[in-house]
Amino acid sequence: MQNLDEAKNIRGKIQLLKELPPLPVMAQRILSLSDDGADIAEFGESIEMDPCLSARIIGLANAAYFGWPGGVRTVYDAIYKVLGLKLVKNLALGLILGGLFRSDKCREFSAERYWFTSVATAIMAQNLLQCMPHERRCNLDNIYLDGLLHDLGLPVLVHLFPEEMNQILSGQIDQSNRSLGEKCKDALGIDPCRAGAMLARKWHLPEDIARVIEHRDDPGYRDEYWPITLLVGCCARQAQALYIGNEAGEDPELKDPLGICEATMEQEKLAAIGKVEEIREMALMFSRSSFIDG
Repeated sequence: MQNLDEAKNIRGKIQLLKELPPLPVMAQRILSLSDDGADIAEFGESIEMDPCLSARIIGLANAAYFGWPGGVRTVYDAIYKVLGLKLVKNLALGLILGGLFRSDKCREFSAERYWFTSVATAIMAQNLLQCMPHERRCNLDNIYLDGLLHDLGLPVLVHLFPEEMNQILSGQIDQSNRSLGEKCKDALGIDPCRAGAMLARKWHLPEDIARVIEHRDDPGYRDEYWPITLLVGCCARQAQALYIGNEAGEDPELKDPLGICEATMEQEKLAAIGKVEEIREMALMFSRSSFIDG
């Protein structure tokens, strides 16, 4: 009877994912936008119709990380002078999707840490993609967005189960050295990877995003989109270590099978270390303007 009750409880929690809001119209519009620049004017007008989103995009374009000396005052400046259409699309999607979840009832959840690791993962993955053998780089057009949304399931669970996640993140439920995903699976019946992938598919996000979210912690994953999944997973572990100031261990899958040499990875890590404060600034901009805080 206990196993049946537990299974029913787990199914009930998973059912909650289906009750999350649909993908916002603005996000749908951004995802349908081509990257050839034909719709920049329409896209800029759409963003400017939302003053808050417009201000956030302009603020990110003015961030020290991008080093634009002249100052950005309009969405069009952000697109044409600093970020480019694709990056503005990705940043706008991150801001829109982040704004759908509550975090105020989960004190242990750090939006700043979440966005630091998300932004750092996106940056490192985009940079290291260029170092992969050409045959491994097919179907990887969404690399930055894959990195930015790789941990989407974490705020989803924080939104749905704030009290339980507060206990998990604080160590009250399980103080072992097991992964956060394992702790969530035991306590909630679902982990962030599965929760995020389910929501990504409900929203009809590109399948590579769903695969990355679902399998990023599985070094043995070899199904569709496996190169980007392994790459983002490696970069996410490096980003977590970067946030807390630790040295991340080597990821053997970077060298084999992704074909990225240790020297290249070390160079990228040093570049990221040199930009830590700039990445923190961007993370704070995301955290102050994305998750609902009351």
